[in-house]
Amino acid sequence: MGLEKDMGLTTEQALKLKEEGKYNGNVKAGTKTVGEILFDNIFTFFNAVNLVAAIFVFTTGSYKNMTFMFVCFWNAIVGIFQEMKARRTLTKLKILLNPVAFVIRDDKEIQIKSDDIVYGDTCVFYAGDQVCVDGRVIEGEGFVNESLLTGESIPVPKKKDDNVLAGTFVAEGKLIVEATGVGEESYTYKIIKRAKKFKKNRSEIMYSINYVIRLVTLFVIPVATALILKQHFVSHDSYNEIVLSTVAATIGFIPSGFVLLTSLVMFKGAIKLSFYNTLVQDLYSTEKLARVDTICFDKTGTLTKGRFDVTKIVEINCSRDEFEKALKEYSNTGFDRNSTILSIRAYYSGKDYNWNFIDGIPFSSARKWSLLEFKEGTYVLGAPDVLLSDKEKFNSKYNQEMVHGARIIAFGKCESYDKDKETFEGFSLMGLVILKDTLRDNAKETIEFLDSQKLNIKVISGDNPLTASIVATEAGIKDADKYIDASSIDSIEDIKEAVDKYTVFGRVTPEFKLKFVRALQEQEHIVAMTGDGVNDVMALKEADCSIAMQSGSSAARDISSVVLLDSDFAHIPEIIREGRRSINNLERSGVLYLTKTVYAILLALLFIVIPYSYPFKPIQYTLLGTLTIGYPSFFLAFEPNDERVRTGFLYNILFKAIPNGALVATNVCLSALMVYIWLRSELTLSTMATLTTGLVSMFIFTDLCRPFTRLRFWVTVLVPIVFWTVLLILPDVFDVMGITLMRFYGSVVILSIDFVIYLFYRMLTRKFFNKDKFRARITNWLNKKARRQAKM
Repeated sequence: MGLEKDMGLTTEQALKLKEEGKYNGNVKAGTKTVGEILFDNIFTFFNAVNLVAAIFVFTTGSYKNMTFMFVCFWNAIVGIFQEMKARRTLTKLKILLNPVAFVIRDDKEIQIKSDDIVYGDTCVFYAGDQVCVDGRVIEGEGFVNESLLTGESIPVPKKKDDNVLAGTFVAEGKLIVEATGVGEESYTYKIIKRAKKFKKNRSEIMYSINYVIRLVTLFVIPVATALILKQHFVSHDSYNEIVLSTVAATIGFIPSGFVLLTSLVMFKGAIKLSFYNTLVQDLYSTEKLARVDTICFDKTGTLTKGRFDVTKIVEINCSRDEFEKALKEYSNTGFDRNSTILSIRAYYSGKDYNWNFIDGIPFSSARKWSLLEFKEGTYVLGAPDVLLSDKEKFNSKYNQEMVHGARIIAFGKCESYDKDKETFEGFSLMGLVILKDTLRDNAKETIEFLDSQKLNIKVISGDNPLTASIVATEAGIKDADKYIDASSIDSIEDIKEAVDKYTVFGRVTPEFKLKFVRALQEQEHIVAMTGDGVNDVMALKEADCSIAMQSGSSAARDISSVVLLDSDFAHIPEIIREGRRSINNLERSGVLYLTKTVYAILLALLFIVIPYSYPFKPIQYTLLGTLTIGYPSFFLAFEPNDERVRTGFLYNILFKAIPNGALVATNVCLSALMVYIWLRSELTLSTMATLTTGLVSMFIFTDLCRPFTRLRFWVTVLVPIVFWTVLLILPDVFDVMGITLMRFYGSVVILSIDFVIYLFYRMLTRKFFNKDKFRARITNWLNKKARRQAKM
């Protein structure tokens, strides 16, 4: 197939078209820009609230009381670093995987970057090349693998005037294609553009934190206003005292440390998973996968390797050694390059024979065979239905293999051939080569783990449903024999019904995958979607968690929450474990942070009517937040914990945090009453409020640490030691009084009463507020109410 004169563009024409924007690289990046990353992490509601408070503190000149802003700073740094790291990794992948292409310019075949192809270019694609533009075949013939677009693993024949799409691969043959769709005009980009219109997935942890921040912010303005009026008109405090105490009250509402801890925990998880060749695109990706109850696998390229490997050699009219020697030599010449030859060559790697190659006829999709002549003989490799005379006998024997998705190739010897006429005579069959798209390594172990975790597994594929079912069965997926042809399902109602009834879905389209994910979500399922092709992009975007393979399309990688850099989905169990560790430990730590939020709100409301100024300053909340909450929760957050995630993240935290916060507020008010009766000192009140809050917080932390591990025990021991040491050494820094003998006795009495109240509180909560019993009481009450209404 030679080049015709005047075929292709001139260099001048190509440059002009590129200036007009009609080139393949003229597309918007699929990943976030640096500006978008900075904006998303800096301009947050959380940062805005803290910044306003910091500005007021700045006007007082008490800069040490602005230390709460460090939390905002480090939280933004962690988020920016992780997203920039993910962006750099994906950019490097694109550079490494960005294909080159052969085009005809000035009547010459030259090699250029695929991004430099312009509209109307004449492209030449050989076997193994990626088709990087939409186009029309103007010369040649071959087979194209469209699995990244359709999910169908069997290559499709292409000839003159057929259309090809970007993202496919030439499996066999050679195609000369006129580019008709480049850049944003390509089919691939149009699917990506549609995917961008779908929802942005939310993390339950992120949603819970933002919900709490927004909720407590509703209290900020009215409470701050009331405190300011009270302290100005009743307590007659100075401007500095009013600002510092009001900021302390309102900043205490916001669980700032919890925001930072969450970012650190998720960041640590992302770093750990990077050692498993897993790229986490945003900090909350692991959490999303840990929560899923349904996971959807694409067959081609996910469950399977996405390529046809030799699985069986069948010698027929010769010895096995004779058959394998000839087949090995045939694949090793390098004369013909196609996926079948490469698979056979890989199968025989390490075995060395040396024959003398003379000439041959390359493979043609029209003929369906290729021929090589050696000094030792002439051999033919091709489709059995073309080479064999007794087709019925062959079909009856190997039909089952083909139904199961195998590709069968015949190999034999011929007596003579005519290269000009492309014919041969005297063919005698030596044997058959059976190729299959094989399962990925560790696929069975991964499915076994997911099954043990009670996850609902679905297989959705563009392949024949029976073929997909057989692969799913080989992988060990339960109920894999329940399969259906998705092309027979039309309405949304039918899809919802099929979702419950079937496990394997074949002949699916990109639109069906999207509807499939939505149908599962409407049934209250949390859905994870794995994929590698452009046909998966819309479903990946819609799913609660999306996982892409590095070996797949750039579009799938850009849009997914997690990218498996070695394309091995055996890492999924590790991602789930890491997500569970993060969620379960954050739930435990979250109790401490929201306890602080609860008692800060209660105390602010109470001290509007109590005749003393608000007892805390921002620096004291920083001390309490750091030593009794921050550092202890930091150590606990990194403990191993792969228990299944319970539903109701925020509910589980608030169930403990609300009574705990009420306990702290009660003890602080009691301390205020005693100080008011005995000492009548604002500084003493501030000191006792700090000591009381610290002590009760330690009691609460000790409860959360049960059952004790070695780490929990030592953290529980060290927290009070460090807390009291800091107060004794640096009383002026934290605006507390030094300890005199009189104050010491008074403190012991007050703190002892606090301890008694805590013990009484524990007894009450154990008896009346056991979580399971409480839920059961609520459920019974609701059921009784429903029954009464039914009788009316």
